[in-house]
Amino acid sequence: MCFVSFQPITISILGGSVNGNLTSANVTSSLYVGGDTFLYGNLTISGNVTLDTIGFDDLSVAGSVNSTNLNTSTANITLLTGTSNTAIYSTITAAIDSSIAFAIALSYINTEKIKVLMSNNFKNSVLKAAGTAAQNAYAAASGVQATVIGMTVANITASPVAANVILTCSGSNAPNVYLVKDATIAPGGSLVAVGGDQKLVLEAGDYLQVNTSTASSIDVITSVLEIT
Repeated sequence: MCFVSFQPITISILGGSVNGNLTSANVTSSLYVGGDTFLYGNLTISGNVTLDTIGFDDLSVAGSVNSTNLNTSTANITLLTGTSNTAIYSTITAAIDSSIAFAIALSYINTEKIKVLMSNNFKNSVLKAAGTAAQNAYAAASGVQATVIGMTVANITASPVAANVILTCSGSNAPNVYLVKDATIAPGGSLVAVGGDQKLVLEAGDYLQVNTSTASSIDVITSVLEIT
């Protein structure tokens, strides 16, 4: 049986290339490294080291670094020395995680069109025994957008009545618009002014009014979805 012992060697490079591991190297000319270089001892540079301007260059050294002649003006360089590696990488990792979380949140908000920041509430507005004078059946308050999903006008008298439902929009030049005009409602009957496939959108300050041909003759219930 033969035993072969390998001892550390020192190689001086005057030109050319070396593939493999070096215990130490004395470079008297230019040294070109095409891949990553990892140093686990001390690095002393008596000449100049210039890193390329492309990409993000890391100079990772387990020992100390004498970087008097290290040219950092032409590249983005992260100098990681000794035990500081873990702390720096932890900081970088945390920053990346925060950026990813923010990007996900921003994407979600954009997709949902800011709905995640808004409150949606269903509400019923009830008007009892309305008559000849126009009265508000529902009014969209300041800062509220509302979708009317149902509106029913019921005749509570023993005689037919003629009912009106009027939309008044906000703004000084906004017109009053009839949804229903002089619609006859039989005794004990009702009129569905809004419902089913029909919806009505109200901006802040818009309101719905009702009146009839007979005093104290109708009950009105208006169902809305408010967005604030």
